[in-house]
Amino acid sequence: MYVIMNLEAYWQNMGVVNVAEYQTFGVTCGAGQNLNINFARYADETNWNCGADVTHQLRNLCPGTKCSFIQVSNLNLGGDPCPNQFKALHFSYYCN
Repeated sequence: MYVIMNLEAYWQNMGVVNVAEYQTFGVTCGAGQNLNINFARYADETNWNCGADVTHQLRNLCPGTKCSFIQVSNLNLGGDPCPNQFKALHFSYYCN
């Protein structure tokens, strides 16, 4: 699997990704593998309780084998769970 953040690629089969608000990321599984999102949370970086489960939204943005240059934003992740706070997307994935 390739995880692309800030135009750098890393070979991975599974892991946890943290992406800051307004940053762009991409995840691609190898040939014949499906991308599976275990969980995703869009939350205030300093207060984990202020946030939302966005697993369903991320699964919709990343069907099949990849996510292609997804921007972490209120628009893409279903709204602003913590107004006036800087947020990040935290998610776990694997390829199989």
